[in-house]
Amino acid sequence: MKDYADLKRDETKQDSGKKFLFSAIKFLLGITVFAGFILAVVLGYNEISSRYAQLKYVIVTGNRIVPTGIIKRFVSSSGNGGLSTYSLSRIYFKIVSNPWIKSVKIAKIFPDTIYVVVAEKKPKAFVYYKKSVYLIDENGSLIGKYEKYVRLPRALPKIILKANLLKDKQLLKSIVNLYEKLDKIGKINYIDVVSESYQVVYFDSGLKVVVSSFDCPDVAIERFKKKWNYLNNIKDKLDSVSICFDNKFVLKWKKGVER
Repeated sequence: MKDYADLKRDETKQDSGKKFLFSAIKFLLGITVFAGFILAVVLGYNEISSRYAQLKYVIVTGNRIVPTGIIKRFVSSSGNGGLSTYSLSRIYFKIVSNPWIKSVKIAKIFPDTIYVVVAEKKPKAFVYYKKSVYLIDENGSLIGKYEKYVRLPRALPKIILKANLLKDKQLLKSIVNLYEKLDKIGKINYIDVVSESYQVVYFDSGLKVVVSSFDCPDVAIERFKKKWNYLNNIKDKLDSVSICFDNKFVLKWKKGVER
């Protein structure tokens, strides 16, 4: 049987427990209200920023061939000045529609900036066909027609097609590869493509060399390198020289020339 003092202690413990629980509830409610207030402020700020933020800066990186101004025009034509009016997907599809653009990444940076990172295709050679000039990449794939606005490397191989071979990627790739090997021996002006198995290399020195880019063994290239000076000494007597053989050259002399 509890005495009065024991009952008093029990009541005190119960009162303390209730006060602690009540304090904890008040604390949690306070935290919730404060968090709700912060969230409302953040959402409100974002909403106001999105609604009233104006595009002031377009930053473009990664481009060397396509001028920055062209890419900026793609961006500026995709909205009406308010940052929220610029759709990233709309900008993306406008930029990648340019044949020189390989890939693009775009981001909005509030309150006034759109950031664009592009990766461009790399031109490997000019291809002249039916009075038009095209550019191909290292795989022989067609990039597109030459446009005056593009900023290209100063020295690119020149390939002139006499046949409808513009879509023959493997052939064009093999010609570019052979061009690079021969250009280390002597500066090339251009390569004339008569057919898949017959191409003529015109060197700046005046020497004219017949090759087959699909079938020109390395030993033939090495032999040509060793005979470069000799062949250039007699170039005025030669119409052309065929080099893509395992063990010989075939010299075609000009008519009426004494050997």
